[in-house]
Amino acid sequence: MLHKADNGIYTSPLLSSIEGLKHGFTTRAHGDMRHKNMIVSILGSDVVFVQAQQVHGADVATIVPKTQTSSMSSVDGLVTTSRRNQLFLTVRTADCVPILAVDPVRRIIGVAHSGWKGTVAKIPQALVREMIAAGADCKNICVVLGPSIGACCYHVNDDRKKAFIRAFGDLAKGIVEKDGKVFLDLEKNIIDQLRFIGIAKHHIETASMCNSCLYPEFFSYRKDTKETFGEMLGFIGFESLRIL
Repeated sequence: MLHKADNGIYTSPLLSSIEGLKHGFTTRAHGDMRHKNMIVSILGSDVVFVQAQQVHGADVATIVPKTQTSSMSSVDGLVTTSRRNQLFLTVRTADCVPILAVDPVRRIIGVAHSGWKGTVAKIPQALVREMIAAGADCKNICVVLGPSIGACCYHVNDDRKKAFIRAFGDLAKGIVEKDGKVFLDLEKNIIDQLRFIGIAKHHIETASMCNSCLYPEFFSYRKDTKETFGEMLGFIGFESLRIL
């Protein structure tokens, strides 16, 4: 369960226990994070941050420490060794699941944007594999899933149900059927993928907060109108972060 700080940023008790690591998830009150100036207002003008283009796929890019503030095209996940302080990875969401990950021993961080397409394409596992390729040890990796739409509200059509079954089999975790309707539990499926690839149960923390139920605390793609829609920010990096 996440904790809401005095500045309104939601943080993870699991990640907060890691010395020097700064992270969090914004809310609607912090503004629309599709705009670079809004990200700067959260991270500070002296922080370098990298964004993924977020195309609802499963590709993950490794960022070299010398990277300047930029957006990486055609990917939904990012990894860096983060041996350089003030280099932050970010992910923007408004119903999809934001994933923050870290190996605190090797100081390797990662983020991923996992909507239904990315979840079916197994981006949670792709993120962990990319972190391992960068030098992370699977037994050290800690993962936090931020606020996203829950199974209570994520009603989908039969085609999406079939996509999950094709990807994960007849016993696919994340499919919930009630009152003749199909709902997806992305959080449960992502946890299952992380456990399958070797992430320890006690190294996984979830927000257990539904954007739709908690509207208007959070932006929600399904509830917002074109005029009110925006995206929240998930961010992670080591040291020297100034918030608000």
